[in-house]
Amino acid sequence: MRLTPQERRVVGFLLIVLVISASIRIVEHFFNADSQTSQIRNATSDSLFQTKAELVDSLVRTGAGTEETTDPDVGEMVESQKAMKIFINLADQNDLMKLPRIGPAMSKRIIAHREKNGYFKSFKNLRQVKGIGPATIEKLRPLITFNTVRP
Repeated sequence: MRLTPQERRVVGFLLIVLVISASIRIVEHFFNADSQTSQIRNATSDSLFQTKAELVDSLVRTGAGTEETTDPDVGEMVESQKAMKIFINLADQNDLMKLPRIGPAMSKRIIAHREKNGYFKSFKNLRQVKGIGPATIEKLRPLITFNTVRP
């Protein structure tokens, strides 16, 4: 069976379209694979950071030392977070709960006391909050400040 010149052009055109579309699909597949791999890598990295951040928060809240972890990043993050002081007179409930021995109920009592009696001026004032004793004060001493203005 012989094809006419016009039929050969149509068949040639269809073959070219087929080759181009197959090439496009192959290229898209490779770029998509790189994109998906990158997304997976980023998600894994974000998840790892989130896990480390939660561990740091837990270690700071419990007042534990950095010797409890072998990851140097976590140790640095713990020391850094411990160095940042909480402004006790400006802190909201979430900020207060980052402190060791301060949970939801205690943070509410601190805020209620502050609203009723005004700003805390010293640890002596803070000691007036029900449930805060000498041991808690010693844990809080390096972590809070009584300033009412952030630098």
